[in-house]
Amino acid sequence: MTRTHAMPRPRGFTLIELLVVIAIIAILIALLLPAVQQAREAARRTQCRNNLMNIGLALQNYLLAHETLPPGTQNPSGPITLPGGAASEIELGMGGQAPIDLAANYHMGWITQILPYIEQQNAYRKIDFTKSVYAPENSTVRGYTIPTLLCPSDWGRGSGTIAVSNYRGVHHDVEAPIDVDQNGVLFLNSSVRYEDIPDGSSSTIFAAEAIINWNSSLGWMSGTRATLRNAGLTPNGDRILNPNSRAYGSQMEEDPDPKAVGSFSSQHVGGGHFGMCDGSVRFISENIQPTLFQHLANRRDGELAGDF
Repeated sequence: MTRTHAMPRPRGFTLIELLVVIAIIAILIALLLPAVQQAREAARRTQCRNNLMNIGLALQNYLLAHETLPPGTQNPSGPITLPGGAASEIELGMGGQAPIDLAANYHMGWITQILPYIEQQNAYRKIDFTKSVYAPENSTVRGYTIPTLLCPSDWGRGSGTIAVSNYRGVHHDVEAPIDVDQNGVLFLNSSVRYEDIPDGSSSTIFAAEAIINWNSSLGWMSGTRATLRNAGLTPNGDRILNPNSRAYGSQMEEDPDPKAVGSFSSQHVGGGHFGMCDGSVRFISENIQPTLFQHLANRRDGELAGDF
């Protein structure tokens, strides 16, 4: 008798099977990637919200300690002007000495006053308050990066040689140069008390987000448009304007009006975070009614804020 031996079948995958498996994996990755990105953005938004809440708490603690809010900016005279426009900012941002016309201004901003209340006592002690923000004596601390002042959704876009802030105080409810006796809570040589916010702390904005201009930012110490903004446009309104327009001092402009300030903006989809005077943080839509937004930036207009 003869025995027949069956030939063993070869083990492995066919080309078609491999292609099917690869296609399935690619589809799963395509479905999963947006969810991962959304989860990361949600985490960044939470951190941004916490940063602004800490800043609001610092302002409240300063108010309790001094019975007044810190001045939005300090200068012997107003309005706040940046002589030379963007050229002065760029030269300073590249690590050079401040231009003569810029160094003549004091411009000590509100963030310098709340440093002890955001666990930055060492930075506060290194500031020479007898000198201008732009003086060589303050160059070291001016270049010191403070994580609490940075929104993680914006910080990853670029980098510069000057320490910056994503969070800006409210100096006015309309576009105007930073000056004395304005309708916000942080303006030139201001000393706003709790009693000076008759509209109520829950419907008045302390500070909010603004996208960093990596090419021309003056830094977190400077009491200029680098740390102050107004409600002349709704959130993200600056980003909609023609980048070459000088109307509102958009952070995207290459040569802004020396007195222009600009409004608020963020890298978050649909709006931005706003810190209220009661310590809460609200996410305000970029589609908010302009008049309502101006009411929120005005501490004393007597209007009902409504839902926002």
